[in-house]
Parts: sequence; structure tokens; C-alpha cells
Amino acid sequence: PQGRPCIIKADAIAVVDNLLVVLDYKSHGKPLSAKGLSEAAAMYCYASQAAHYLDGVAAAQKAGLLPDLPVEFRIAWVSTLAPHDAWVQVVEGEALSIGAADLEIAKSRWWAGTQSGIWPTAGQLGLLPRKMELPRWKRMTTEEEF
Repeated sequence: PQGRPCIIKADAIAVVDNLLVVLDYKSHGKPLSAKGLSEAAAMYCYASQAAHYLDGVAAAQKAGLLPDLPVEFRIAWVSTLAPHDAWVQVVEGEALSIGAADLEIAKSRWWAGTQSGIWPTAGQLGLLPRKMELPRWKRMTTEEEF
């Protein structure tokens, strides 16, 4: 209501094929399996991060600060050891719905904290990593594909 600015930190925001892509990536010291990546995505709460980033992009688009294009959030894991492959996943569907629900909880708790001056501890937030299916990890082994 106060028109607060929205600040978003992402590794990259780019327009690709008329689509605005918000990208977050991590490097890893060894090749990973699709199952391992899905577990890591849950552990790092990527669904919540995706919802947060997409919410920020929507606010920036509403303010006319970013192109008004369809938006998606992608996670990329890059191996720092040979064969230096990369895995990319779009966060969408059920995972994004879970993240959006967590984001709404976080926003309501933030608003309550600003009104009361009483802030919950991290343990009281109740936002824990959730196991979720991210079945379409795409493995890319060349820079051109990535």
C-alpha cells in the first residue's frame, strides 16, 4: 500500500524467445543425478525462491520496469568437474504452487511483524524444505545448449 520498491536478487534475468527468464544457478564439484538435483532443490527451498522471484518480477512489470512478457524461473546446476555438464529445471506446477503458498505465509508474517514489532524466530516460521517432484531436469552438455 505504501508503494515500497521491490528489490530482486537473481543470478540472471534475460529475455529468451519472447520469454522473461529468471535464472538461479549453483556450481557443484561433481556430476549429479536428476534425483539428487530434485532433493537439493527441495533442501534449498527453490520452489519458495521461485515464487519470491516471480512475485518480484510481477511487481516490477506492474511498475513498468521490466518487459511485460510471460515469465518463468529456471534452476541450473553446473558441474565444476569434467564433463562440465549442466542440468536445468523450470520450477512450475505443483512445486511453484507450494512455493507461492509459503511466500504468502512469509508475507503475512512480515506484515504482522512490522505492525507489532514482534518477529518470529526462524524455528517459529514453520517453513521447512518440502520434498516435491521436479521430473523434467534437462541435461545439457554443451555451452550452446545451455
